Amino acid sequence: MGWNPSNRTPDFPPPKLSIISSIQQVPLFRNEFFLRQKYEIERLTTQEIATQIFSSRTAVATALKMYGIPIRSNEGGHKTRSQLRYGEAWRCRQVVVHQREQENIAKMKKLREQDFSYWKIAAVFNSMKVPTKTGRGRWHARAIQKVLDDSAEGSQREAGRPLPEMNEMW
Repeated sequence: MGWNPSNRTPDFPPPKLSIISSIQQVPLFRNEFFLRQKYEIERLTTQEIATQIFSSRTAVATALKMYGIPIRSNEGGHKTRSQLRYGEAWRCRQVVVHQREQENIAKMKKLREQDFSYWKIAAVFNSMKVPTKTGRGRWHARAIQKVLDDSAEGSQREAGRPLPEMNEMW
């Protein structure tokens, strides 16, 4: 064993090298326990799970079906409308009353009862620098009219069950 100077080759074989060409990890949406924990116990949506694991919502939904995990219905449609109504806010994944906006709606109604036009109410709100729902832009007559129409419709629709106050959620 060792070095043989006559043939200049060692007496022992060369070491065997093992090369790891790649490390493959199973994506989390293929882990049934993970999906059950997030979807059934923590009650996250497919989009929220997908965001956490850097995947697509459809990949998560497909995996849920593959493991026989029942997909929840949307409880009356989508989680959100295209936008929240003026006077509403999101807190803890629920729509709640936005107190400051509700006070602004009451001011709009009071001005309307005093025979102010929608244009005049918009001018008053702009002069008082009352923020719109997005906090950008200015008040327009059509926006005032829509807020007042939505609040009248909402009060009729929600007569039996008012939205929780923002303070109740914190």
